[in-house]
Amino acid sequence: KGAPAQLRLWKHGDYGEGRFLSSKSFFKADQVAMLWNPKGGSMLVHTHTDVDTTGKSYMGETGLYYLPLGGNKKVQNVTLRKDGPIHDVQWSPLGNEFICIFGTSPPEACIFNLQCEITYSFGEAPRNTVSWSPHGRFLALAGFGNMSGELSFYDRKALKCLGTVDAHMTVNYGWSPCSRYFLTAILFPRLRVDNGYRVWSLAGGLLHQEKLEEQTIAAWRPLPSSLFPAPDDATLKSLPAAVAGPAPTSKAAKYVPPGQRAGASTAPSGRGLSLADLAAATGGGGPGFAGVYDPHKSAPAGRSLSQMAAAMESGGSAALRGPPPGSETVGADPAAARNAAKNKAKREAAKKKKEEEASGGATPAAPTPPPPAASATDDGDMTEEKLTKKLRAAEKKMRQIVELKELRAGGKPLEKNQLDKIENEAATKAELEDLTGKMAALKAGGGDKWR
Repeated sequence: KGAPAQLRLWKHGDYGEGRFLSSKSFFKADQVAMLWNPKGGSMLVHTHTDVDTTGKSYMGETGLYYLPLGGNKKVQNVTLRKDGPIHDVQWSPLGNEFICIFGTSPPEACIFNLQCEITYSFGEAPRNTVSWSPHGRFLALAGFGNMSGELSFYDRKALKCLGTVDAHMTVNYGWSPCSRYFLTAILFPRLRVDNGYRVWSLAGGLLHQEKLEEQTIAAWRPLPSSLFPAPDDATLKSLPAAVAGPAPTSKAAKYVPPGQRAGASTAPSGRGLSLADLAAATGGGGPGFAGVYDPHKSAPAGRSLSQMAAAMESGGSAALRGPPPGSETVGADPAAARNAAKNKAKREAAKKKKEEEASGGATPAAPTPPPPAASATDDGDMTEEKLTKKLRAAEKKMRQIVELKELRAGGKPLEKNQLDKIENEAATKAELEDLTGKMAALKAGGGDKWR
């Protein structure tokens, strides 16, 4: 514990003290991947830690080291010119170089020689996979897994891109033993849809594809690459043509707000307008609009937003207008109507009180004691203020009765106390008429009391 990890290379059968051929200590290595050179003369060690102590990456830290076998060659730390994780590293089948994909997104892919020097860069692109053809003439660079699925084929000799295809969702892949074809497959259970395989040519042509339900494996028949002639320049000239093109993929279009889309209507009907545009048009007195729904107003509040939207589709701009002034509100919330009436009564009472104080001079009026409980038909003293309160209460009851009757007509079940209120409609209407007559008589008499 606390000691560095250590890797040593020995000659088989010769394990004496200090007889190792190469040695390297690692202070940051929870996991290692050892990649032998195909010729057996050296090794690449890819190290990985789960935690990045510098806090630069949540994927941990990675490192790459080159360990030669004996001689005057020294163990080297492969220097990468871009910070970030190492996504993939693979030796060339010829054993004279290797390719490493490294760095933060988009990563860079480079060819390194045996001195760990960069000899060529493929540039930066969304890639995380490198695959050499068995003969070492061609290679594939791809972005599988959580990347876009771009797959590019390169000629190592000419350092030229031969073709690029879309192979998204690829789970398994590999070169044919003859180095002329490339296989990609979408396998179950890693992915449960679009299972199948495709065979590509070096130029990116799709030669064959087949969809299979719950396909679990796809691989070339194992054969030594030595059974096939190494590809040459003539191979590139005789590449087979594509016989089955992949389904065209539509590029995701940039989002355009509804009001700015081609053909969007700016007519008063509101079609093609966003909610913000619609609100601006209605609030700004646009043509054909009489107003929009306001939860604090009881006059046009008889319809919900969903009803207004449906009305827009069928009736155009006229459907957005509220009911005519003075008409009954259908389907309004009784509680909202009661609150609106109550607030209105409070505002009117406060306004009237200010007017009375202004007419009575600067001396503030003494607070009025609470009136004794009395019915609207009592013969005692009835001031205009008391009569106004009782009249408003009666009007409020009538509004509630009207609203409840509309709800019952619409099929909504009512509570017992609501049904009782509807049954008392006649008595409430008589009380309202009586109070209205008394108020008219009080105003006609010019006095402040009515007996």
